[in-house]
Amino acid sequence: MLWSQSFFELWHPEVWLIFTAMGLFYWLAVGPRRTEWFRASEPVSRWQVASFCTGLAMIVLSEGTPIHLISDQFLFSVHMLQHMLLTLIMPPLLLMGTPGWLLRPVLGRPKVARVWRVLTSPLVAVLGFNLIFALWHFPGLYNGALVHEYLHMVEHAVYIPAALMMWWLILSPMAEFPRPPLFMQIFYLFLISLAQMAIYGIVGFADDALYQMYVMAPRLWGITPMVDQQYAASVMELTGFFVLLVSLSVIFFRWARQEHCDEPYAMNPNQEGLSHR
Repeated sequence: MLWSQSFFELWHPEVWLIFTAMGLFYWLAVGPRRTEWFRASEPVSRWQVASFCTGLAMIVLSEGTPIHLISDQFLFSVHMLQHMLLTLIMPPLLLMGTPGWLLRPVLGRPKVARVWRVLTSPLVAVLGFNLIFALWHFPGLYNGALVHEYLHMVEHAVYIPAALMMWWLILSPMAEFPRPPLFMQIFYLFLISLAQMAIYGIVGFADDALYQMYVMAPRLWGITPMVDQQYAASVMELTGFFVLLVSLSVIFFRWARQEHCDEPYAMNPNQEGLSHR
């Protein structure tokens, strides 16, 4: 049933080819061709290279492995995993791995910068992403994306830039687009978590299966439609909780350290003496 599919349906070599080419361009741009292509550039760290490559791997895992076929034809829970990879895991990895100078030739242009500044403003980014994510989970659109491959491609093509815009506020690599103060980043992530909880509630507490395509799909590993839907809600909740908790924790400790460093020097007579030694 699943493994009787052709190699091309299971592994999508075109996806591997596209993102291998992207990885090759990135390696050339940050490595041997950096000073030739980007003269006003600084070296990137190994951590940045690993982060970017892991982000590309998340796209390949989502779109170029049997996960894609299973999510399309068998299990809602695997489709939700695919969405989490594309919206909560891949975007921050790509942004952490991308140096600002690599984006500056495009985003540094005045007209493009003005548009990008609007799209990545807090209200537009949060509402935009969560509205897009919610709308695509309405049964009509969702079932349509499962039936028509071109619509499914549109769905993911919209998810990825919307997710990148949402994460940009936290992980902007360009000085032209400064990140907001840390306490505002915490509040921003809190708003994202509230929106995710609303969608999780609709999926997790529904009395009936929401998507007829998965009701009619062949049963894989004996998973029933309602159990599959509960698994999908759990995947969304746990992935969102983990990613947002880690992000909130990192930002909170940075904020606490920053506040500590900004405190006036303690009035200790011994410290003043030590400072002149």
